[in-house]
Amino acid sequence: MSTHVAVSATGIHTLPQKRRGYIFTHEKALVGKEEWYRGDATDPEGIIVPEPVDVYWVKPDSDVWGVWPSRSVESPEVLLVVSGGGYVEGHPLEGSRCYEITRITGITALAFHYRKATHISRAFPAALQDIITVYHYLMSRGIQRVAIVGDSGGLALALLQHLGYLASGSAITPSLIPPIKMVFYSPWVDLTCSFPSFNNNMTYDLLHPTMLCTAAWGYTAAVRKYAARSLEPAIASLKRVADWATPEMFIIWGTAEMLDDEIQSLCENLVKGGFEHKLRQHRWEDEVHIFPILPDILSQNRKEALAEVAEFLLGGDQQSQAIKASIDSR
Repeated sequence: MSTHVAVSATGIHTLPQKRRGYIFTHEKALVGKEEWYRGDATDPEGIIVPEPVDVYWVKPDSDVWGVWPSRSVESPEVLLVVSGGGYVEGHPLEGSRCYEITRITGITALAFHYRKATHISRAFPAALQDIITVYHYLMSRGIQRVAIVGDSGGLALALLQHLGYLASGSAITPSLIPPIKMVFYSPWVDLTCSFPSFNNNMTYDLLHPTMLCTAAWGYTAAVRKYAARSLEPAIASLKRVADWATPEMFIIWGTAEMLDDEIQSLCENLVKGGFEHKLRQHRWEDEVHIFPILPDILSQNRKEALAEVAEFLLGGDQQSQAIKASIDSR
C-alpha cells in the first residue's frame, strides 16, 4: 500500500490505488465510543477488548468497466461486506465476494479484516467488537444508507441484533442509523450444529461436520462457561429489534447444504416474529453453501442469484435485464 497517509478522527487513510479494474483504499477504523460495546460485545473477563480494524474500500474503475445501471436515491451508499470463514479463517479481499457485487451494482464496497478465533484471546466477542467498530466508523463518516452483505458465518446477523440492543437505550440512539438492507448467503446461525441437515447433507456440501464443530469450539472458547451467550442459536429470538427500524432482508441458500434446516428455521422465526414483510428468501434446489460467490464451474445458478441480489439492493425489478446483461458482460 502507499506510504502516503493521513489521520482523522475516524481512522488512518492511505491514498487510493488502482489494481486490476478496481480502486482500493486501505484504512484503519479506530475504536468507537465505549457505549457502542455494551451487552454481548463486552468480555465478562475483560480480556478481549475493542481494537482498531483494517478496512478496505473497493469500487470498480469506470474506465475499465464502463457505466452501471442507474439507481434511486434510496439505494445504499455503501455495501458493508462481511466475509465468512467460520470465524477462524479468511481474508475480506479473497475470492469474489467484494468484487462482483460492487462491479454489478456500481456501489462502493467496504470490507474489513476482523479478528479470527485462532486463539482464546481472539475468540467471541472479538469479531463482534470489530464489526461494531467498523459500523461506528461508517456512522462517524456521515454515511446514512448502509447495506450489509454477509456470507456463511452469522456475524452480520449478530450485528443486527446488537444494534437493536443498543437502540433500546438512549445514549447513542441519535447517532445510530440502522442498515437499510441486508443480504445473507447461507448464514450459519446455530453453533450447536444440531439440525438434521448438518449430517444429512454432509456428502453433498462443501462443508464438513469436523470443520464447523472445530470452528464453533474455537469461536466460543472465551465464553463457553456462559453457555446462553455462546451456544444459544442466533435464530432463537429477534424480538429486541422489533421496535427498531428493521432492514429489509434477503436470505439465499441451497437445499444441498449442511445449514439448510437451520436457515429454514431462521426464516420461520423471522416470520413468526412479525418480519414477514421485511423478508425475502430464495432456497435454491441442489445448490451448496455460499454458491453465489463460488466459481461458475461449481454452480449453474450463481449468476441468476447475483442478479436477484443486485435487483434487491438497487431497488426494483425494472432493472433486471440491465443487471443480467451487466453480469454476463463482466
